[in-house]
Amino acid sequence: MSLGTKSPVLAVRFAYSLAALTLATLERIRSMTGDDRTPPLTKDMFLIELARERDRIAGEFTALVETKRRIQRGMEAAGERFMALLSKCDDTSMSAPISMPAQLMALLGSEAGEGPTALDVALDAANADIQRLAFEQQRVATQLADLARQSESLVLRHEHRVTTGELRATHSGQIQELAAFARQITSHAIAEASRQPRSGSSEADLMVSGGKRLSELVKAFCDYKESTQDRWDPKTAVMAQQRLNLWLRIVGDMPAQQYRAEHNDLYVQRLKQLPSNLNKMPEYRGKSLDEVVALGHDPLSAATVNFNINLVRSLLRWASNRDYIAKVPGGLERVSSKEKEHEGRDAFTDADLSALFETDAYQTDSRRSAHLHWIPLIGLFTGARVNEIAQLRCDDIREGEAVPFFAFGKNHADQREKNAHSNREVPVHPELIRLGLLRYVKALRDVGQEWIFPALTKGRDGHSRKFNREFDAYRRQCGVVDAKKTFHSFRHTFITRLRHADVDRAIVFQMTGHSVKGNAGDRHYTKPFTLEDCLTKGLAALPFEGLTKRILPYCE
Repeated sequence: MSLGTKSPVLAVRFAYSLAALTLATLERIRSMTGDDRTPPLTKDMFLIELARERDRIAGEFTALVETKRRIQRGMEAAGERFMALLSKCDDTSMSAPISMPAQLMALLGSEAGEGPTALDVALDAANADIQRLAFEQQRVATQLADLARQSESLVLRHEHRVTTGELRATHSGQIQELAAFARQITSHAIAEASRQPRSGSSEADLMVSGGKRLSELVKAFCDYKESTQDRWDPKTAVMAQQRLNLWLRIVGDMPAQQYRAEHNDLYVQRLKQLPSNLNKMPEYRGKSLDEVVALGHDPLSAATVNFNINLVRSLLRWASNRDYIAKVPGGLERVSSKEKEHEGRDAFTDADLSALFETDAYQTDSRRSAHLHWIPLIGLFTGARVNEIAQLRCDDIREGEAVPFFAFGKNHADQREKNAHSNREVPVHPELIRLGLLRYVKALRDVGQEWIFPALTKGRDGHSRKFNREFDAYRRQCGVVDAKKTFHSFRHTFITRLRHADVDRAIVFQMTGHSVKGNAGDRHYTKPFTLEDCLTKGLAALPFEGLTKRILPYCE
């Protein structure tokens, strides 16, 4: 029976217990034999060091013995002097004062009770010398004992070197074999357990999951998001992978269970410093994040930072729900924008619109590509997003009962939608009809063409990539070079002009595919407007006929 076949929980428990026992054994052997990372001293080096220590101890020992002898001689001399003084004191006490010699009288003092005599002073000095010498003798004895301990330590060090060398030579091969066996049995048990059917979050799942690294979580999360019903489209998948790779680059790849709130704080702080297009600009390649920040380029917008934060939060919440991490760490607070919401992109001014449409390309018979001619005009009169227009099929422009209209959104499997509100119907403005849009679409249908702009093929970003490059070049050629003015500025222009004309905001939101923001009545009890209402109460307020009246009808 293979290990883990019957009980994956017991198999993993046994594997981890064996690994822990092995690590403890290795640690015990390392403590006996020394750290293997530090190379041991050679025999010659150790003998030189040992001889040097012995010479030092012998020199200090000889000096201390000589000091002890000197102290002993001093103590003997002081004792003899002290005894002589005591003998002189006894002789003085037995003699009569009258027959006392003059020298002794001088020594004892001329008058009784005069104070300490010279003899007393001499006795005190001799006593002090004896006490000092006794202290010196005690100090020398302490130093001798210390030298004895050092000598004993030298002997023990020598014996330890010999013993550890023998142990290292004897057990080196056994240690390596034991470590290899522990790794093999652990990986085998985990592999066996992972093949068993999962029923909830068992203990085996928790133990195996605890070993995942952040990079493994990113791969598993992306695989999951691409396999669900609401799967990522290719563009979103690539973008999410790049942004999660940036997260790994900032916080570092580590075991998921070690991820903490301080790592989230580090991620947000660094993210707010980085510029946009980090993976696209050649000047950032080969540079560390610190070097990129030091270039001083404009940082990411608050909206982009918050998008990245939400993506990482989704990953961590997904990992927590599957017990890969204990809980979602804190610290992923959204960044407040210093700009107003409408300042992300600027609307076109009248001068910008004149520069874009009052050109030879629009006002002469010279014809450019159909998409470069029509998409800006449709954007001007519908406020639609660039990919919503670029992916239009011929059957997406339909004849209503009274009003022809655009059917924007995901009407076919190979089309994309941004959100649920993106699926909408917008009337075809009469100016577009005058300029020949319906005739152009009919001509395409007559030849069996499905797409309104057949030159725009679908890529990772939808159908608009080719057009975006051409329009950006055309915009700059016309003198509209502000970085905040892109094709999306047509959408801002459309909304701004209608709001300035006091058009009901519910009509504006319905035509642009925005959700109605406000109170519950606005969101739940406002009925959709008819196409006639959108045309007469909405599009009729656009002041663009004077701008486009000199544009010649399109000829295919």
